Amino acid sequence: MDDLMDEAAAMRGQRTDVPNMTLTAPKALVEVYLHQARNLPEVTSASQSDFYCVVEVTGSRQLYSSHVAQDTLHPVWNESFQVKLGQNDDQMVSISLFAERAGRDDQFIGVVVVPVRRVEASPSCEEGGWYEMRGEDNGMVSGPEGVSKVELTLLHKPAEQGLQPRMGWLTKRHNLSMKWERRFFILDPYNQMLRFFASPEHAQASSPEILGEMNIRCCDVVSGISKLGGGASDPSSAC
Repeated sequence: MDDLMDEAAAMRGQRTDVPNMTLTAPKALVEVYLHQARNLPEVTSASQSDFYCVVEVTGSRQLYSSHVAQDTLHPVWNESFQVKLGQNDDQMVSISLFAERAGRDDQFIGVVVVPVRRVEASPSCEEGGWYEMRGEDNGMVSGPEGVSKVELTLLHKPAEQGLQPRMGWLTKRHNLSMKWERRFFILDPYNQMLRFFASPEHAQASSPEILGEMNIRCCDVVSGISKLGGGASDPSSAC
């Protein structure tokens, strides 16, 4: 135990410099509420009724995945995802449905694509309801009880300006190796992502090497993280 504490103390004495980094605010945000689906097709596999959705926006690297709803052709997720929009007025939000298959590649079932411009033009900048799914051949997806549909609500809203990233250094002990590790973190309030890097230089590289990341739904959940500096802590325990 003394050796571990000495090792942690030594790592806390390492570099604590934090670069001056800024973020470009997105043009707007879309809150995607994924409620449920019904009449999904049966998939011939060991886990024929385990489904999840992936939410994406065209022209960006944003990608969010729901939890896996198991053993049902009428899954309920009740999750929300916030995606940021660029300057392109023709962006689309896509919600793709996959069947999870143990030991094999997950199977694509279908997709719903919603134009951002249509959501923005809707009353109160909101639209929702049951959306029919389209398969790989753009044909209608159907299950044993009818056409497959996903219930969604999409809300277009302005992005808060002037938010800045929180960043700093964390010392934490690896769960498996039990060794203390030093990581530089950046909390991006626009993408709602907490990312870990080997150093600030790795974070600022043209192709950043991300060691790990977490989707943080509310920045206040880890509001004290930027004050930790070299303290020994694992931010995942706060979520």
